Amino acid sequence: MLAEVKNSVHSGDAENDIAENDNYAPSFEQSECGSERPSFDDSAVENQNDNIPAALKAYLRTPEQKQAEIDAIKAESRLRWLAFYYLSRREYGKAELKQKLIDKEQDPEKIDALLDEFEEKGYQSDYRTTLMLIRENIRKGRGRGRIKQEFYRKKIAMPGNIDELIDMANSESEEFREFVDPDDSLVEGVDWLKLAVVARTKKYGDDLPTEQKEKS
Repeated sequence: MLAEVKNSVHSGDAENDIAENDNYAPSFEQSECGSERPSFDDSAVENQNDNIPAALKAYLRTPEQKQAEIDAIKAESRLRWLAFYYLSRREYGKAELKQKLIDKEQDPEKIDALLDEFEEKGYQSDYRTTLMLIRENIRKGRGRGRIKQEFYRKKIAMPGNIDELIDMANSESEEFREFVDPDDSLVEGVDWLKLAVVARTKKYGDDLPTEQKEKS
């Protein structure tokens, strides 16, 4: 009889312990296969991922992700290298340089961003390109009409018309002094006739042209 009472007491204590422990048990959700799993807050998981150090995130990247990042760096480096390469050879207008880079199958959006950066840092300048273009055409003995064609062909974005740009550069830039006759006024600017004579002399010598193709 005493043994039965002890068993009853012990079994009652066990049931109480189980009931108390049930109050502290985590919540579970029933899965499709009948097993139980704890529920998690997705936002908490995302916050934990945000707290992962950058070095660890880099280590956890998949090979595909790593290769994609390498390819992106290579593409950006090639674009930058191409832009510097072209500009190291001569001055380029922004529109002309963009077309050169597009011809090399570069991303137009990245080209625009890079050229904006180059313009801001002074690596590329439409103003310098304008002065270079006028200077080179003058040296070749070309007149205003031909210079205008070069501006339109290269799509150099500058304020005002071409005549105003030529006069402005002629009167304000030291780079144009070698082409200006000291007796000329700033309004007249370059002595176009003298330059035409010089250009023809360099091409044909001091003798007057005799053939029709030479006269043209």
